[in-house]
Amino acid sequence: MFQRSLIYLTVLSLATASALAQTNSAYPKGVEVREYTGWQSSITLDSGEVVAAITPAAGGRVMRYALNYDNVIYEKNDTAGRVLTDPNDQWSFGGYQLDIGPELRGIPVHDELWRGVYSWFIPGPYSARVTSKPDQNTGIELTKEFTMDPDNGDLGIVQSMKNISDKDVSYCLWDRTLCLSGGFAIIPVNRRSQFENGWAMRVSDQDNEWHYDGNMEAPREVEVMKNHVIIHCQGPEKKIGVDSTAGWIAYARGRLLFVKYFPHTPGGNYSDGGCTAEVFFNETFAEIQTLSPEVTLKPGESYSFPEQWVIIELDRAVNTHRDARKILDRIPPSPFAR
Repeated sequence: MFQRSLIYLTVLSLATASALAQTNSAYPKGVEVREYTGWQSSITLDSGEVVAAITPAAGGRVMRYALNYDNVIYEKNDTAGRVLTDPNDQWSFGGYQLDIGPELRGIPVHDELWRGVYSWFIPGPYSARVTSKPDQNTGIELTKEFTMDPDNGDLGIVQSMKNISDKDVSYCLWDRTLCLSGGFAIIPVNRRSQFENGWAMRVSDQDNEWHYDGNMEAPREVEVMKNHVIIHCQGPEKKIGVDSTAGWIAYARGRLLFVKYFPHTPGGNYSDGGCTAEVFFNETFAEIQTLSPEVTLKPGESYSFPEQWVIIELDRAVNTHRDARKILDRIPPSPFAR
């Protein structure tokens, strides 16, 4: 049985494995390549109870992470099967996507990175790798390497950006995972938070510049319980940021608990208002977001930001903030904890 703390290292080692010809129909164990809701050559990683569907043609994103057929990911049905042909055509997908930030600074248009057609490769059992086209506007190429634990369906992801330009570039990696709305996001509070409340809301000032305000009165969707920010992700759109150092964010909806683990870098340049995790929600979906520190890359240099996903079936549905507080003991320790 794989150790959860080693999954992301396994991804790195699999990436160096010998190539499997993409025309070969006999893919390694736990991997299928087939059509998924209109996208051809989509990749399915299957542990039995847990399935992940990765769509290279839709920005190399995960469109399905499901336990016993119950998908925690939001799928936008009216864009199923679409591919990017004109960046001026403003539509978006659901699913998990890897983006670059910081959002507050404003980044050049980079559609090829977040919704372009990715190339793909199968390095070994229960694994896949997808790579964007080089984006000239930002000087960045993105790669995502996935490995699923065959015993429990945990999904290791190594997210990487490479500077393909001839000058230094500076960005953070920004995981934006869209889930069905109506659930409860849970993030540990930083006891030394820069925010008076332990959390902050993204707001705009009179010059329409965005920033995070950590002194606001809590809206009804947000409560702090047992040193955790618990956010009911339903209602008029809001974005909440937290400067947590714990390295995880969870989302409970119905009887599914979805946890994303990521490394925290002490002293890192968390340039999106100091936030390490963020939640954006509206009536339709909830974006469960994690951020790396911003790093400067010289030409040819790369930077990686690993994550580990876990999906757990709960004994009963989570319908209130108190219900969410009661499931804290169901969240396993972070594999990235120091």
